Amino acid sequence: HCDDTKKEIRMVIRYEYGILYIDSSNEAEKINIVDGKIITHKTDKENHGIGLKNVSRVVQKYNGEFLIENENHRFRISIILPG
Repeated sequence: HCDDTKKEIRMVIRYEYGILYIDSSNEAEKINIVDGKIITHKTDKENHGIGLKNVSRVVQKYNGEFLIENENHRFRISIILPG
């Protein structure tokens, strides 16, 4: 989610030596991460976080690595997929 407050979203995608690297981050308030899963504060919990669950499943299917981090007011996901 990015609104008109000029928040910055960073995205880096590169392919080297048969490995795909994807790194995405954006400004965010503190996010609770438990066992690699985001715990939402939104009231409609059923309909939030679906996208990241799907990404995680695809990464696992192709024997990749998926990392979620939240530090220094930045939310970051990193994905590594072997070729």
